[in-house]
Amino acid sequence: MQKPIPEECVGFPDAAVMSTVNGLAENHDYRDLRGFTEDDYTWCLGDEASYELGGNCVYSWGLDPGVASTVVALSIIGACPVTCCSGEAGHYEAHPLVLCWCSQEQLEMILRAAESAEVEVEGVCHPGILIYTQNDLRDMREFSRKLLDIHRGGVVMEPKRVVGGEHQGIGKHDVPVPYPGSCP
Repeated sequence: MQKPIPEECVGFPDAAVMSTVNGLAENHDYRDLRGFTEDDYTWCLGDEASYELGGNCVYSWGLDPGVASTVVALSIIGACPVTCCSGEAGHYEAHPLVLCWCSQEQLEMILRAAESAEVEVEGVCHPGILIYTQNDLRDMREFSRKLLDIHRGGVVMEPKRVVGGEHQGIGKHDVPVPYPGSCP
């Protein structure tokens, strides 16, 4: 059963905090990752499935495989991912998680997706929503699929794999991240 999310956990900090390039207390490596696209998500799923250190976009984006798809899905629905960890040996956390900022409407989609995936959702910051599993890392990927299905209105889309050049940031933001088509 889902615990109630405190009202103060829902929402966004001010724009200066969200777009900072100097990191946050919660994540010194924080970058504004809003603005990922469906094509980015397709690349991400493929890269998570065939992860080799340094050999794909998930690594170049600085995200842990297994939770990267959740980060990208949250970005697509308009939430702002803050930090993530795969919870694998040698990582900071003991289990997979993603912390994000989101609106009430986005939280409702997150909660609906969590109902049908093996993940839990808690309000942990002011603002801040934690999505995690203490089971299998693949549960986070399944959550990301369900979240995007809900976002699309239940329509399962088959995004095409895009081959492109240098990406000038993710979406509308000026974040220096290579475009998936340019990854090795």
